[in-house]
Amino acid sequence: MEDIINQMIPLMTVYLLQDNRFRLVNPQLSEMLGYTEEELLKTNPMDLVLQEDKAMLEEKMRKVKEDQMQESAQFRVRTKDGKTKWIMVRLVPVQFEGRFAYLGNFMDITEQKRLEAELFNTKTELEHILSTSPVGIAKGENKIIKWVNEEMSRLFGYSVEEFHNMPTRYLYSSEQEYKRVWSIIRAAFRKRRSVSIESRFKRKDGSTFCGILRMSAFDPNAPEKEVIGAVMDISKIKELEKRLAEERQLLDITLRSIGDGVICTDKHGRITIMNSVAQELTGWKEEEAKGRDVKEIFYIVNEKTGQRCEDPVEKVIRTGKIVGLANHTLLISKDGKERLLADSGAPIKDKEGNIYGVVLVFRDVTEERKLQKEIQKMEKLESIGMLAGGIAHDFNNILMGAIGNISLAKMEAEGRLYKRLEETEKSLLRAKTLTNQLLTFSKGGAPIKELSSLTSLIEETAKFCLAGSNIRCKFDISDDLWPAEVDSNQIAQVIANIVINAQQAMPTGGIIEIKAENVFLKEKQLPIAEGDYVKISIQDYGIGVPKKHLNKIFDPFFTTKQKGSGLGLSVAYSIIKNHDGYIHVESELGKGTRFDIYIPALRSTVSEEENNKNGKKEINKRKGRILVMDDEEAVLEVVKEMLKLMGYEVQVAKEGREAIRIYKEAMSKGRPFDLVILDLTVPLGMGGKDTIKELIQIDPDVKAIISTGYSNDRMVSKYWEYGFKEVIIKPYTLSELSNKLKSLGF
Repeated sequence: MEDIINQMIPLMTVYLLQDNRFRLVNPQLSEMLGYTEEELLKTNPMDLVLQEDKAMLEEKMRKVKEDQMQESAQFRVRTKDGKTKWIMVRLVPVQFEGRFAYLGNFMDITEQKRLEAELFNTKTELEHILSTSPVGIAKGENKIIKWVNEEMSRLFGYSVEEFHNMPTRYLYSSEQEYKRVWSIIRAAFRKRRSVSIESRFKRKDGSTFCGILRMSAFDPNAPEKEVIGAVMDISKIKELEKRLAEERQLLDITLRSIGDGVICTDKHGRITIMNSVAQELTGWKEEEAKGRDVKEIFYIVNEKTGQRCEDPVEKVIRTGKIVGLANHTLLISKDGKERLLADSGAPIKDKEGNIYGVVLVFRDVTEERKLQKEIQKMEKLESIGMLAGGIAHDFNNILMGAIGNISLAKMEAEGRLYKRLEETEKSLLRAKTLTNQLLTFSKGGAPIKELSSLTSLIEETAKFCLAGSNIRCKFDISDDLWPAEVDSNQIAQVIANIVINAQQAMPTGGIIEIKAENVFLKEKQLPIAEGDYVKISIQDYGIGVPKKHLNKIFDPFFTTKQKGSGLGLSVAYSIIKNHDGYIHVESELGKGTRFDIYIPALRSTVSEEENNKNGKKEINKRKGRILVMDDEEAVLEVVKEMLKLMGYEVQVAKEGREAIRIYKEAMSKGRPFDLVILDLTVPLGMGGKDTIKELIQIDPDVKAIISTGYSNDRMVSKYWEYGFKEVIIKPYTLSELSNKLKSLGF
């Protein structure tokens, strides 16, 4: 038996046990326990077994003996050097020397037991970690859940027991979502990768939530067979992201809607946000500017010195206060364009008051500055206008006396003397044009329209504007040009403004071509009504206007000139519009500019004065009583003589109260006046406006005419609203007065 043990199984630790004694042992057992063979043969094996394992081993041995069956047992022994070893033994019942014995095979499993204990501890620790993890964790096989942690149970609302053997598809918000997720998982597993997917999951109560699923396979060769997955609820994160996105969108909308430029920086002065206005003003796109130093993008200098201005962001961070930009701050954009700026920078603070950034808010005040200057000009012009209006009024009164007397003298003159008087009258009427130019500063209101021939108006105005210049006019005016109902003064102003513009566009001199013709416009041919028009074209051959400026040329205060208020063409546009006409401009750089003016016309003729053989106009004798009120003695005298020459009975008054008294007396005597001519402005007495109110109360049927040399008063353009029947502008000739009275039936 000993030879068999030592020769047949030399690598095994074997012994033969009989009567609780080792009868045979091989060297491996001796080496394992640290005893010699002799020592082991003298030892009771149970003395080597730890006390707590003896009962179990004795029970195993009893079963082997009774059942004559093999049994295995694991127990601990104490070696000779005092160490404890785990032994696994297999006991086989045998007959030795005719009696029952145990053949045992020992194996040292101490290291195995150590590893098992370590594995158990690791598993326990892992289970504890997984169970207490704030992330839901599940283990599955073939898409069936086998184990979940407590967080998974809480997250989905199922108990841990309910999760066991649950198909994973139950956890998704829809079948479509389940298929989508697993198609992504399979694609990742084929590449032997773990995968993270955002998905929508469904709880036991039917509610859904947004989560992140992280999935890994235990076996890369059979990835779907055994997997572990982790689910984290990101609903709150998503809600915060949504709110953040909404707030960012609100911020973006707010920044875009703000008319000012806005730049935000971090505490180091690096740009984080720029709105569209800031991008436009600086010339930098937000994506280009982000992360750059604000000094590179927001390049500001002093308008007067050209020196670089102090960086407002650095100043805000240094002082922690709101900082205003200094006056005369000039922003130089990326393309070199210069703009005047206003406004300020302010710190951006957190809840604790720490500065973590700066916001710059600024706006382009270049046009505002120009507008302020223009307003100052306009205030000066208003003062000049008031002065000019007063001068024109007084000058017109003087002219009235001169022109009136010449008109009377012409009625008595013959031959060469008549012609001399006629030429003098024309000169004085040209002086009247000068007063109209002065009244331009007063910016008259609605047009006072009268049927007029435009031929002489165009020619005389253009010649007057170009007198003494190196430019002459070439006229091409139709002989049968239709008359038009216009305010001659205002149309003259339009012609003058355009001709002066043309003159300034031709500094070296040249020719301005002015053409006037009759045209018929069809409906929608131009943005004015269908009908007859006089078309006036004024062509210069000057420097021209850039195309980008053509659509602004009629805007108030717009000008490309170093000098000028920018009002001339806007006034011209307004006048033509008030005449129900249309004005259009075409221009080409280096070739010149053409203005086309369309004024509504009448297909009739203006009656010309029919003179007798020596040129005098026949004045038919008329009847009627007329009261004239004027504060100028010379005007009263000449108007009185004009009216008497026509056959009227005339009385005069120097101011309103006197006129009212005379009117009352005439009514009381049964000899009322047929017509009243009232001066509008009487510096030291009652003027025409207050006088007509009193007269209407006395006689609601009173007929009155305004007579004034100050034609820009609203009362002149809307005379009928104040109770007047007509208006006549001083100075006027005998013929003009006669025609005006005739129009009223006198």
